[in-house]
Amino acid sequence: MAVYTAIIRGVTAGEELMHDRFIRPVTTTMDSIHGISNTTPGAIATTAMLAIWALSGDSCLQQKGKTTKINYMNLYNEYLEILTKGLRKKLKSVREVVKEWDTAIFPDTETSLVMTGGADRSGVTRALAAQDEEGAGEGDDSGEEWE
Repeated sequence: MAVYTAIIRGVTAGEELMHDRFIRPVTTTMDSIHGISNTTPGAIATTAMLAIWALSGDSCLQQKGKTTKINYMNLYNEYLEILTKGLRKKLKSVREVVKEWDTAIFPDTETSLVMTGGADRSGVTRALAAQDEEGAGEGDDSGEEWE
């Protein structure tokens, strides 16, 4: 969580979160520029992948690490799929992870994917519902089978 907080709010905010202190910088930060107001599966997947890279022996973040041969893109995609499917299926374990992140990073959020009052307004929830409606009874033209 601290890594993600540092990315969207700066290093000091990330350091403060590690000490269970929430701060919102008064300067312009990524979350204020882009209106980031809740935790998303992509945020968690990215942070997990970045943490693995930061602790690896790879000096440069690339799709596949030169030294470790870790495929960071695959890691990200796998984590994203686990989280997205878990949210769609309303799995308690995944919902608890997102809730924990929102509680720590976005304590005043009204757009949480899992907390009361936020799930119905969630952009991700609306997008997933729209995809379900769009895909009902339709297949894609790629010839590939999907689960």
